[in-house]
Amino acid sequence: HTICELNREVSELREACYVPAKLRRESGFLVRALDHGAGGRLNTRKHLRGIEACTKLYEGVSCQAPSLLPLMGRVRADLEAQFARYLQLEEAHNRALQRLHVAVTRDVYSSIDRPTSVERRRSRGAASPLGISAVAS
Repeated sequence: HTICELNREVSELREACYVPAKLRRESGFLVRALDHGAGGRLNTRKHLRGIEACTKLYEGVSCQAPSLLPLMGRVRADLEAQFARYLQLEEAHNRALQRLHVAVTRDVYSSIDRPTSVERRRSRGAASPLGISAVAS
């Protein structure tokens, strides 16, 4: 290997390490900023506990105030419908975040396809960044 080839390999390896880090940094930041992460799962559990409490209340009303059972049935049905809507919105939110992550990834990788500063210098015939000129072995 010539020194120029070794220098080129070092530059390419350095850039290869830089790209995944840049990708994680740029896309991960956006996803974290827009996602509510574990809070979403905790909110889902909280809403599920609300449905369980409503079911217990329904059972209590059926034993102690049967005349209110039709009203309680409507409340229970409405709560279950709202929870189903919440789950749909949560899924739509997660799909939107996945699409965003893919779009950012594509954008980062498309910027990689553009010539880097090392490639531009190389195409102009400039010396390597270390000032080492090509030497044949």
